[in-house]
Amino acid sequence: MTTVVLEHLQNVNSSGPDLTIDSSGNIGIGDSNNSSYDSNAQNLLLASSGNTGMTIRSAGSTPFAMIHFADGTADNNAKRAGRIIYQHDGDNLSIHTANTERMRIDGSGRVGIGTGGTVNTNAHANADDFVIGNTSNRTGMTIVSDPAQNGNIHFSDGTSSGNANISGQLSYEHSDNSFRFYANSTTEVLRLTSSGGTVFNNGEDINQNFTVKSSGNSGALFIDGNGGNISVNRGNFSSNPTGSKLNVFGNGEVLRLDGTGNTSRTLRFRGVSSANPGIIMADGSLEIMNEDANTSLALMSERDITIKTTKSNGAAGHVKFYSYNTEIMRINGDNNTVTMPELPSFSAVYNGSTWNSGDGNTMVHNYTGAGGHNTGNNYSTSTGRFTAPVAGVYQFNWYSILNGTYNNAYIQFYKNGGRMYGGDIHLSKNAAGWDTYNWVRAIYLSAGDYIEPIQRGSLEWHGNHWNNFSGYLVG
Repeated sequence: MTTVVLEHLQNVNSSGPDLTIDSSGNIGIGDSNNSSYDSNAQNLLLASSGNTGMTIRSAGSTPFAMIHFADGTADNNAKRAGRIIYQHDGDNLSIHTANTERMRIDGSGRVGIGTGGTVNTNAHANADDFVIGNTSNRTGMTIVSDPAQNGNIHFSDGTSSGNANISGQLSYEHSDNSFRFYANSTTEVLRLTSSGGTVFNNGEDINQNFTVKSSGNSGALFIDGNGGNISVNRGNFSSNPTGSKLNVFGNGEVLRLDGTGNTSRTLRFRGVSSANPGIIMADGSLEIMNEDANTSLALMSERDITIKTTKSNGAAGHVKFYSYNTEIMRINGDNNTVTMPELPSFSAVYNGSTWNSGDGNTMVHNYTGAGGHNTGNNYSTSTGRFTAPVAGVYQFNWYSILNGTYNNAYIQFYKNGGRMYGGDIHLSKNAAGWDTYNWVRAIYLSAGDYIEPIQRGSLEWHGNHWNNFSGYLVG
């Protein structure tokens, strides 16, 4: 490879130097007085008598245009310690230090500092014009002011006319170390003081009535300094209900007791008695719900707990109990009866004129329709077994009618595949056709235990209307 060294180059046909390379290797374009400028930046001079500029052209729309700042050749950290890159694909301009991108202006004009290559990855579309940081490191911004002055962030929707350029303000006042919030230009709506106090509505006395405003100039929070009443979201209500101290107005969830850790969240009534109990009352219907399957809700009292409904508008109230959004029990206010529509129960028959299960086989009552049922689907019309979904006492009933005469046969009811006391029915000697046999038993079952009827001997039974196997959870 041949190296050409130019000690001095000048266009002699021009009135002034177009390109000059002096003996020190400094390049001047448009002038040759490099030495007249800062000694740290004399290597390249661009000069003219008017506007002056430089263009870096890349081929096509995909390549990059870049300026690198190097302090060696050992690796990329040295070769391109600093970089300014223009990416034509997407029209992004990025600035790099220590061979790492630090700032980017994308083709939409959005600015990102420390965002890692894409400005709006972690930003909402309504607030992605200026984004700082990423999800891998701590991020912050500091506004520095004179100790006697304030630091500000302004929100503008126009020019200075009518204070549109300061429609909203966040201000930190260093003179008294208070944080102040302004709305509607210069109206201070909230102040957080250095002592931890909070002042609303531009310093209105907290010992008097004051309101935290919401849309429509209605009271989102109202404190009556004289009566001690507190209202949340009172809106257009002119006053609180008589005698009420805390009032929350609204639809949906209006009051929550929240927290963390292995502690209880307690709503407590103090100083109550049988004559003057703590009361949770609703003008209409009242629901007490637990929405989280991994937590519990407890109603506790050292005396009585009374659940009471009253009659209103000619209709009696009901007490309803739900689990997983399903009604499991109701106390009917109109006739004082208790219904449990989801109580585990079944009633099955053999769907056929006659049947013979065979010696040692399960008698499968294969049909729960036409007046039968299988609430909870705990009885199997395929296996003839009822499986307890929960522990408790279950009542079982069985009956059928013989079709034929038999001398020695019986029915056994098995629990978990084995014989149990009180589970056998022996047929009378010379049992004749149309003889009826039944079995009734209350049995304690653990969750997962199962009951099934087993036929002993070769017996033929009437089916359809002349047989039934049923059971239900007592409690």
